[in-house]
Amino acid sequence: MELHVPGLNRKPFPETRVDALRALAKPLRAIVKAAPFGTGLDNLRGFYVPAPLARKHPVIFLNTAHDRIAVASTFWHELGHHLMARLGEKVKSIKLSYRDDFSARMSDPSELIADVMVVLAVYPKAAARQIFSSCPNTDRSPDAYEMVVNIRRYVSEVSDFEFEKEFPKPDSLHYLASMIHLGKLRWALLAEYGI
Repeated sequence: MELHVPGLNRKPFPETRVDALRALAKPLRAIVKAAPFGTGLDNLRGFYVPAPLARKHPVIFLNTAHDRIAVASTFWHELGHHLMARLGEKVKSIKLSYRDDFSARMSDPSELIADVMVVLAVYPKAAARQIFSSCPNTDRSPDAYEMVVNIRRYVSEVSDFEFEKEFPKPDSLHYLASMIHLGKLRWALLAEYGI
């Protein structure tokens, strides 16, 4: 039974195509279902249904109404839930991933672990060192502006993604908030634990 993602925290996973994400989930025995969720569900990015609650196999649902980078980020978050379930975390209900629910994610250990999966997949250790190389090495988290500039540069290099061109203007602040949340989490893992 495979429970790991080869290369996690050693190489970036810039894949954003749904078929590539499905291929990553297949050896871990998770099914990916991706589609626009429809009107009224704009803030919902995705969710994970573990095997006991799904009919046969665990399912990762992704809302493709979001940008491809947000969909890929949600995939890694939900894959984190899947790996935790495979390791024995008891899931009694389905947790929905909303785009701006950062405080809930920081106070819920399973949500925090799922976000750790995102940053290890998207910003492996070498990339994190590069992103934070110009930030002062202090006990405080880096300046949000400088961090975002470095993250945007890195994401552009790895995935040919241009923030200003690809994120629709009304949603850009939501995606920027997510970038700051995940960036600060990545910095904490590197600064505090050397991961």
